[in-house]
Amino acid sequence: MPSLSKRQISLLSYFALILYGLLLLLASVLPVPEADTSVFSDNDKLVHFLLYGFLAALIFLCLQNTDDTIASGAVCLYSAAASSFYGILLECCQYFLPYRSFDILDIGANTAGALVVSCFFLLFRRVL
Repeated sequence: MPSLSKRQISLLSYFALILYGLLLLLASVLPVPEADTSVFSDNDKLVHFLLYGFLAALIFLCLQNTDDTIASGAVCLYSAAASSFYGILLECCQYFLPYRSFDILDIGANTAGALVVSCFFLLFRRVL
């Protein structure tokens, strides 16, 4: 079975990142039926933590596969910052949508997820 080239892996990483970013955008700005919100109400912050942690992981993989000259610490920092910024941006968009609500604690959960996953990559970068 032929292995993928570095360029192919990089393109797949970016495709996954763009697709996931679009899914997060849609999930953040589209109206949610009232019945569906009760499923996540108790675990809302955990869901935010996991979603933006995964986004940070995808960003990390894209940066790591694109440029070998960037230090791992910088890649982790960029990943956490980009994921956190996207979470803040989407949460601020919700402020202006009448069917969604802005929650500063969601921003905290988004940022915490991005930071924890980025720190994980930083600590275990030699294994990855």
